[in-house]
Amino acid sequence: MKYKYSTEANLIFSLKKSQIAQQDEFDIITKSDFFKIDSPCTIYFICQRPRISVSPNNFSYNKKYIQLSFFVHKQNTKQEFEIKIPNPNPKAIYSLVSIFPYNYIDIVDEKGTKIISGKSSYLYDFFNKDPKSEILNFEVLYIGKSNTKDQKVSSLNRLISHKTLQKIYFDKNQQQPDKEIFFLLCSFDYDGLLFLSGSQQYESTIEEEVKRFEKFNNEFQTMDNDKLLSLLEASLISYFKPYYNDHFKDSFLTKQQKVTNQFIIQDYNSFLIDIDTSDMCMKLYSADIKASFTHKKDFKFFKEGDRISIF
Repeated sequence: MKYKYSTEANLIFSLKKSQIAQQDEFDIITKSDFFKIDSPCTIYFICQRPRISVSPNNFSYNKKYIQLSFFVHKQNTKQEFEIKIPNPNPKAIYSLVSIFPYNYIDIVDEKGTKIISGKSSYLYDFFNKDPKSEILNFEVLYIGKSNTKDQKVSSLNRLISHKTLQKIYFDKNQQQPDKEIFFLLCSFDYDGLLFLSGSQQYESTIEEEVKRFEKFNNEFQTMDNDKLLSLLEASLISYFKPYYNDHFKDSFLTKQQKVTNQFIIQDYNSFLIDIDTSDMCMKLYSADIKASFTHKKDFKFFKEGDRISIF
């Protein structure tokens, strides 16, 4: 088969770093140095998963372990899970401090020194990293892009007044009080991939191929970050199809087509999104996509035929 070109240009978006947070932690995230100017938070996922609380009446310890129980809530029921933590001081006397709704824990010794302290949900995750667990997968509800010009993290506090976020909180409080809302804050890398087939069976001339190669190579060096970010946001929404993005489907489709058309005009072949959250022991899913640590999707700008498929 004779292809149109021997050279094809592709874009790859890969998750570089990510951090899970809740709304009351935005100030801490903004002040931290996790995200940097050269690796800013560019995309955020609004997710939900079952609420977790600690059992205030099931706490014990011995010389080897500290044992406590967590409840994973599901509608009107709750499932109990016991966790054992290595005892850092076999001679100490411990007590568990937690007040209703038991979503925050302090384990203190007889001097009042905090040995373990934090949110029930985070502590359960930290001490129970079970890759086979399906109970606490994160459902993607909404995907948005951050305004990160000249800053490592956009003003997350502005997100609090976001119309869609307010609707999500209202819906969940009314319909699913057994769920908690989390934000997955992400920094993505992008790479340009030039593919040379090596085949002699193509329609363009050698001179055209050289110019085409130089054109893409130059564009990779001067790519518009805002345009790339819009393409990434649109592709993630297209892949996961989150409910609260789909709720505004008409405006999104118009935006998606506008972004995609820019790359079609520039004659790019395809782009790939690559997400891996296995290091966080965190599986993402939506109504259309099954839960997984890894998500990869190749989006083609052109139908297969006279164009070479790369991925």
